[in-house]
Amino acid sequence: MLPSITPPVIALVTTFNRPKLLKSRALKSIQNQTSEVDCVILVDNSDSESTREINKSQFYGDFPQGQYLVNEQSPSAAGTWNHGLQWVKNNYPNSWVAIIDDDDEWLPNHIEICKAHMDGNDGVISGIRTLLDGILIDDRLPSSLSISDFFAKNPGWQGSNTFARVSKLFEAGCFDEELLCTHDRDLAIRCLSLSEFKYALTGEVTMLYHLEKERESLTMTKGR
Repeated sequence: MLPSITPPVIALVTTFNRPKLLKSRALKSIQNQTSEVDCVILVDNSDSESTREINKSQFYGDFPQGQYLVNEQSPSAAGTWNHGLQWVKNNYPNSWVAIIDDDDEWLPNHIEICKAHMDGNDGVISGIRTLLDGILIDDRLPSSLSISDFFAKNPGWQGSNTFARVSKLFEAGCFDEELLCTHDRDLAIRCLSLSEFKYALTGEVTMLYHLEKERESLTMTKGR
């Protein structure tokens, strides 16, 4: 029997006017992974050309073989994610995608642990540690997921711990660019509503979700 071939894993990074956080959090955490991804792409939704030039320069400094893109879809989190997902689908149609926003971090074993749960599944959901101004708020480590879980709150599937087959994300319709927020919950509901969507829960916290009291969010930029 021939050994199974592991599909490529593509890291999709999104950024909005935050060059320092992009460098110190998202990009650094990808560099520190114990298991490499096959390609890193950055989709830039920043306002100014000067900011985009900074982002592009530091991105290629860290990932010279990566792919830098400027968002050409709606100026929102959903549009930025979808622009990157379309590039992944066009270039790596049989891949998995691991999404991370510029201000979030993966712990060093995030990709390694997610890869260990890929076989036979369409998505892998890792645990999330939420920090407010660097102070721990909570850990979200679901033992199961159902559609109803997402109606009132997010039990543990966000943008930066999305790790899924890109084909399944397109089957679910990707992110809804008409929404102002709760894109992750909406996507989770539509993925779980598919006739076939198998997922695994890693049972380990491997993503740090950072909140700051005074900082603009990519999610809330629709219509800029």
